[in-house]
Amino acid sequence: NPNMKMIITHIKTLINDSDVWTKSTARKVLNGLAVNAANKAEIEKGGFKIPQ
Repeated sequence: NPNMKMIITHIKTLINDSDVWTKSTARKVLNGLAVNAANKAEIEKGGFKIPQ
């Protein structure tokens, strides 16, 4: 799904945001999206590791 790819790419950039709330929320969203195997594969592209 091209829209989901765009969303995941954007959320991955938020992991490095200077705002603590934004960073924390992005991490939680990525972990939630990763429950779906297709989303997890998209998130982990390029060696990206989902922060715990």
